[in-house]
Amino acid sequence: QYDVTVEDFRIASRELRGYVEQEKSSEVMSAVLRIRPSITYDDVGGLFSVKEKIFKTISLSLRSDLAAKMGWVPPKGVILWGEPGCGKTHISKAIARENDASFFYAPAAQLLINAKWIGEPEKNVKDLFSMARKAAPSIVFFDEFDIIAGKRRGDPVGDKITAQILTELDGLQPLENVIVIAATNRVEMIDEAILNRFEPNILEIPLPKNDEERSDIVNIHLRQYLSHIDPEVTTDKVLSVFKRFRLVSPRVVAEVIRESNRLRVQEI
Repeated sequence: QYDVTVEDFRIASRELRGYVEQEKSSEVMSAVLRIRPSITYDDVGGLFSVKEKIFKTISLSLRSDLAAKMGWVPPKGVILWGEPGCGKTHISKAIARENDASFFYAPAAQLLINAKWIGEPEKNVKDLFSMARKAAPSIVFFDEFDIIAGKRRGDPVGDKITAQILTELDGLQPLENVIVIAATNRVEMIDEAILNRFEPNILEIPLPKNDEERSDIVNIHLRQYLSHIDPEVTTDKVLSVFKRFRLVSPRVVAEVIRESNRLRVQEI
């Protein structure tokens, strides 16, 4: 004969989501990465038309004391939209580094996949914001935001996550020294109520518009390999190769330069 023990109650309580603070942090961090980016302002190539505006807007939002003195109300967040590989994540990491802010990277897939229980995705969102407030100044970066905060159409999981994000943006506990940066390739898929909270800070991150921007990106990624580059290699020659193969995404440019160095290393 087996009796019900106190340990049975502990196990049952834990299974029914009776979180202690440590468990809460562990659950959220299984879906979110907290990182200290090494990228700086000078590592962001191109984007001549928007880079400075984005840096200034978000940097000031992370300094509520300075914003208050200037009578400026920080936005609830910023949505960065554009083609894949255009630099949305890259510039966000640089802002975190320049402002010595904690950077919470929340990819849509992980928030959803790691949810084993009904109600867990929205609870993860709530706990994420709670952790961001404690670690302020901090940036909460939602990747593929159109999946997390898509238009509400009766989906029991997606609709609740969208509602929870709205609650965090409008809640009684202000996002002091915390700002949301959301990245998406499909801004038209985001819920209207969410878009309303972010306006007018819904900013396009364009692909390089001209050779000046493309050269800037190539220079940034070449400079870490300067001691290993043959004298015949110039920015213009590398740029001509990229243009020939129609490689326009900054992410692809960076990867080709890294891969070129890997080929050198493999020969060694």
